[in-house]
Amino acid sequence: MNKLLALGILLCLGFVSMGQTPDVPKIGIKSIKEIETSLEDGLNTPQLTEYKLFDESGRILEWKEVSLKGEVKRWEKYKYNPNSELIEETFLDKSGTVTSKVVTTWANGLKVKKEYYDGKNRLKKTKKFEYEYYAAGKR
Repeated sequence: MNKLLALGILLCLGFVSMGQTPDVPKIGIKSIKEIETSLEDGLNTPQLTEYKLFDESGRILEWKEVSLKGEVKRWEKYKYNPNSELIEETFLDKSGTVTSKVVTTWANGLKVKKEYYDGKNRLKKTKKFEYEYYAAGKR
């Protein structure tokens, strides 16, 4: 019964985390553009409201959200290491200027450090991750 409960919790956590990142398309899709046409307020013109760029493995490289009036609301770029682990998140303003950056360090498949930088590439904050393991054979 405990295994079933643990599986249920893991599934719920997976669904919660899925809402925090952009949809990952099927491999082979290079980009997705979302174009919206609002008939209110006299806009009636198709407007690009979201753009996502992916690499050949389906990992997101860039995510941009734009209002119906053409104002950039969100602009982020992502970099990965050869193990497909996210190592850098760059946040930009509407003109494409970097406003902040997060650099993540990995070791043996585990996140060990995050460094937060401002728009002038000055380190502002760090987070360190430590892992505790069960002794072999004990639970």
